[in-house]
Order: sequence, then structure tokens, then C-alpha cells
Amino acid sequence: MNKGIVIAAIFALMAFIAVDHLGRPKADVLVSQPSYDALIKQINKNELRNLHSLLVWRQGEVELELYRETKGMYGFETLDKVPVGPDVIHNVHSVSKSITALLLMIAIDDGKIDSVETPVLTYFPELNIDSEDPRWAITLFDALNMETGLAIDELEPDYSDPNNDWTAMFQQTDLVSWIFAKDVAEAPGNTYRYTGAATMLLALAIERAYQQPIDTIAEEKLFLPLGITNYKWEKYPQNDLVGADFGLRMTSRDLLKVGQLILARGQWQNQTVIQPHWFDALAESNAQARHIASGYSHQFWLPEKLSGAIMAIGFGEQYLIVSPESDTVIVTTAGNYQGPQAIWRHIDAIL
Repeated sequence: MNKGIVIAAIFALMAFIAVDHLGRPKADVLVSQPSYDALIKQINKNELRNLHSLLVWRQGEVELELYRETKGMYGFETLDKVPVGPDVIHNVHSVSKSITALLLMIAIDDGKIDSVETPVLTYFPELNIDSEDPRWAITLFDALNMETGLAIDELEPDYSDPNNDWTAMFQQTDLVSWIFAKDVAEAPGNTYRYTGAATMLLALAIERAYQQPIDTIAEEKLFLPLGITNYKWEKYPQNDLVGADFGLRMTSRDLLKVGQLILARGQWQNQTVIQPHWFDALAESNAQARHIASGYSHQFWLPEKLSGAIMAIGFGEQYLIVSPESDTVIVTTAGNYQGPQAIWRHIDAIL
């Protein structure tokens, strides 16, 4: 047999092998350009650790799309090999918060909610909280920007600590009562305290405004207009509430669509899904995050190292990055729940 043919066959076979000679998972690259060759080598050397997918869309075309089967979460399960691929849904964790914020914008556009200045307690009359209580000063805008003034902060102590607030949230049968039973630490609108409790208040307000479940509203008002049909919302186990702050699972390609919608200022195929003025407000920082160098606005991040970019971030290095300056959208999914943020170190170079 011709030696050249044998060598070519060996290389062709190697292209389909899922791991390298050291047992490291290899990326399945669907689309790429030569400018990404060095990055792909770094990915295959495990320098971005448990990266599951990376998509880069720039100026009208997908420049990079790859998937890699490594450790991470699949729903509530932790797996050594998380299923990946163009049609496989993935936990996006707190990117769910940003999706919920988009639904609030739509609710106000639809006239279902008056404005972001509406007091949150308007939607929870069953609590019978006295009109003089300082909690009445908390507006939807405060919740959007993680400045409710309530003594809830899920980043301190760490998620692994049994006293973590989000861990406590996960155990509540009456989540709303638990939230409003928290002490008022300061006046709302002053101090950033990151918590899914703020997002859940937004989601429940939206549900009560439409008198529909939040997942139904998301489907009708956001996902179907974008052609998104393959997704799932996980629920809080103790109360059956949709996890609007953590529970969304969707494909990387569909998350890219959400980024394209943001880049297009709410327009999708000649249809207005969200009114354009929201994206002016979104680009203005209303709070300063404490754990990363970033502004915060409407449940999105405005990272200092990515000029003009808007980000949604999920635990484990799930990223949706929208850069109007370079007409670019980047999506990553991953299982980097512990240790250094390996993907984040490379993001500015990709952008």
C-alpha cells in the first residue's frame, strides 16, 4: 500500500479521536478561521480547563464554533463528560437572570407593568406589609441592579458554605416571605448585593402582571420570536417555582441569538421584540460589582476590560458577551466551577 495513503488515513482517523495522547478531550471544531488556530491548540491543551462550547459571531458570520466534552453540570447532575453539541442544551446558570431582565423590559413595553419605578411590594399584597415599612421603597429598578437594601448576598459566604443565602433560598417553601423577612441593611438604591432573590422578585412580578408562568411568558414573548424551541427551565425543588435566576438550559446557538438581539437593540428579522431605548439604559452602569472589575446594569455586566461590552455571566464560566464596538457576540459554556477563571483570561484576546 502506498505509504502516503497510509499516513493520510492515520491523520484522518486522528481527527475523529476525542482525546489526545495524554487523554485530554479534543475540541470538535465545526467552524474556524486560521486566526483561531493558536486558541484551539490552547483549548486542546486544557488551558481553558472545562470549556464545553465557544462560539464567535462577528459582523454577520460565525467565525468559530467548537464543542468539547469535559466535566461539568447537566441539569442538577455533575458528570465527568457533559453532553455537548449544536443541539444539546446546557446549564447557563445566572445568565438566566439576564434573560429574566429582558422579560421585564418586554412586560413594561406591553403595558403590563407601569415602569421600573414601581414598588416591588405592589405585586405581593398577600404579605400585608405596612405602608410605612421601608421595604416599600424597593423598586423594580433596585431589584434589577441588585440594590434592594435587603441583607441578602449570595457571594458572601461562598456557595460551598451551608450558610450561603442562595443555598438557603433553595430550601424555602415560601420564598417570597423568606426574602421580605430579611433585615433592611440600608436604603435601596445604594449598595450592590448580588442575589438571585432580586431576580426571583422580578420574575414573580412579571408572572403576576401577565397572570401566566414565567416560562410561558419567556416562550411567547422572547423565545418563539427568535425561533428558540429547544430549552428547559429547572425549578426550585421545595416550592416548584421556575428558577428564573439559575434554571435556564439552552443551546449555545440559541444563546447566540439572544446576543444578536441585544446587539440589534431589540430587533429581530424586521420585528421589534424589545424597544430600542432599553439598550441605552442597559449600557449605563447603575452599580459597581465587588467581586470583578465591572459595572452592573439591569442584571447585566459592563466589564472594565472589554470596552463598551455587555455581558451575561453564569456560574462556571457561562458567558454571553455582546460588543457593539466590534459588532461581535461571543458565547461560552463550561464547567469551571472551581479554581481560576481560565476562559475569562482569554476573552479579551478573542474579542
